[in-house]
Amino acid sequence: MRFHSRDNTSLWEIMKDIGSNQPREMALTFQVNWNDEFGGLNINVNAKWVGPMEEALIAFSPFLSLNPIQRSITQIPWTSIYSSPVLGSGGSSSCDRGTKSSNWAVNLYTISIPALTRTLQKLADFYSAFPSSRTSVWSIEKFANSVTLSTQDDETAYPWRNTTIYTFVALQINDDSQDDAINAFGASFQAEMAASSGYGDLRVYMNYGRDEGEEVWYSEGKLPRLKALKRKYDPMELFSHYNPVMISEQHKKSVNHGRLGSDLK
Repeated sequence: MRFHSRDNTSLWEIMKDIGSNQPREMALTFQVNWNDEFGGLNINVNAKWVGPMEEALIAFSPFLSLNPIQRSITQIPWTSIYSSPVLGSGGSSSCDRGTKSSNWAVNLYTISIPALTRTLQKLADFYSAFPSSRTSVWSIEKFANSVTLSTQDDETAYPWRNTTIYTFVALQINDDSQDDAINAFGASFQAEMAASSGYGDLRVYMNYGRDEGEEVWYSEGKLPRLKALKRKYDPMELFSHYNPVMISEQHKKSVNHGRLGSDLK
């Protein structure tokens, strides 16, 4: 479903109403992007429901009642869930070869409508200031966490099990002279979201991390056991390319995150 940016407050309110009572059958992804065909700033909502179409239409009726400017409702088998096209998913991606992307992420535990509204306006200003970077997107992912919370936190290495929302901006840099300014916007986004996240410190899903550090990705409480496992199974720190658990200062200084294996002898 595609919505005008002016519908943002209504969308945030629906998301807040769902809150922590999100059915386990429901998965929501909001993507704020720029699309000239639809008047510039848009909000796409990719809503999935595991179950009958009739249940899905009832569950997503609050979104449909807002009269999206574009919508596509389909029923697909499990085998096609990742390959099926998503409305509004065209354009550049952080995973495209040769793409220069600056990603900034935050875990959220509460939904602050004022913070989301301010961030939307800042993104509109960003698109105006950096028209060559209008392939950039802001993503908000909301999944049911009832099953995640059913596992005790100290039983696994997976941190931040009570996360309500995963959000990030993927800022596309198509003009090298704008690196600093675009990264400054990303840092501002991360600070704004973290301040309204529901916790006093920054927490980031490890796969979305950049340079925040291992305590932010894995949590301080889990690091002692993780480092013990690292010393046992990877004492040479060979598997340390991306957001690793570090066990030596020397390796921390020498690791090259730009190319897998470039520092291996």
